[in-house]
Amino acid sequence: MCFISFYVFDVEYPKECQSTWEFIQKVFFKLSQRKGKSVTSPGVRSLGTFIEKPDSS
Repeated sequence: MCFISFYVFDVEYPKECQSTWEFIQKVFFKLSQRKGKSVTSPGVRSLGTFIEKPDSS
């Protein structure tokens, strides 16, 4: 519920937890970057890729 409030009201994520909220936005909800916001951080991108990668075993 808290994440959706940030996204719906187009409020900046607090700096202290920006990567966490960005990760939730991109990986769990598959939502694109909001207008005028910075690009996805490299850490969030690589962790998302790792989690979404199918298991090859």
